[in-house]
Amino acid sequence: METESTQLKNEARRQRAYPTENLETRSLEKPKESHLNMVHFKFDCPHCQTRNSHFSGEENKINASKSFDSKPRGVVAEMPITCSSCKSISIGYFEGIERREMLQLLDTNQFQYQDLIFQLKTTIPKMPNPTCPEHTPKNVELAFIEAENALIARLYGSAASGYRKTIDRAITPLVDDGFKTKMLGQKLGNLQKSQSLPQTMIDWISIVKDNGNYALHDDDRDFVSEAEIMPARQFTLTLLQYLFTMPEEVKRARAAIDERKQAS
Repeated sequence: METESTQLKNEARRQRAYPTENLETRSLEKPKESHLNMVHFKFDCPHCQTRNSHFSGEENKINASKSFDSKPRGVVAEMPITCSSCKSISIGYFEGIERREMLQLLDTNQFQYQDLIFQLKTTIPKMPNPTCPEHTPKNVELAFIEAENALIARLYGSAASGYRKTIDRAITPLVDDGFKTKMLGQKLGNLQKSQSLPQTMIDWISIVKDNGNYALHDDDRDFVSEAEIMPARQFTLTLLQYLFTMPEEVKRARAAIDERKQAS
């Protein structure tokens, strides 16, 4: 058993070998004998979108990295990690923390390697962050983002019904007051009669509506691929740009022209 004096001497040797001021520049030495030592984490999977999915990686596959978006202190390293839900591989980026800086036990996203504790900071690829066309009303935007998240998570039926809800909310302000609480098909009939939208747009909306109805009411078959949903998604995206983004962009462009005329 080591005496306290021996432990102090060993620590002094370690400090001489790996001084703190060189922590960011020294590389990690791989064990001479390869061995399988798995480490485990919980993180949102950027592939299957599973929240707090279990990831695993081989400790001896960690590599030192010289760059990082926000340059945390200590050694920055990377390691392939595998999602237990979808079996897809991501690259985990880790912050190195000296053991003497640790004030608590290791949490689920930390592991010890050589004389450092490694903290999982982010992954590549990163979790997708869906966006909506500019100037879209909040209630319409929420429905669209909900549909986008369902598509990313491969919940194709939920995505189809979400895009249907999006266009329903988007066109409701355009219909006559007596139709605002009616079904989507009746709203389309009102728009067609009033010619509030081009016929092509109404045809597109009808496709999104039928896709959503199919997802909700057909019990014998489900959507099984992204390709089946993409036309409805593209039609929905185009409708939002046409109804909300383009008018504001036209106003902005017209204001710029008027400003130039006044200045001349």
